[in-house]
Amino acid sequence: MTTTIEVRFRLFANLRDAAGCELVTVEVPEHSTVGSAFALAAGDHPELHDWQGRIAFARNASILRPDAEVRAGDLLDALPPVSGG
Repeated sequence: MTTTIEVRFRLFANLRDAAGCELVTVEVPEHSTVGSAFALAAGDHPELHDWQGRIAFARNASILRPDAEVRAGDLLDALPPVSGG
């Protein structure tokens, strides 16, 4: 039996606009990665699909790699690419 955990993504800027909400919650198998958890979130919110591979993730103000393992109850920031000038 696979244990699942709840992970939340807080969406910023264009991601929030695309999804039409600020917070997305998904149930993922224990030991999932940030990237795979976001892919499941994009399955529930198809408008996020095109952003996969182009965004950064953070937990507690620390940037995470997409292959970082999620933890039960995580609130992860999903940050779209930005341009400067």
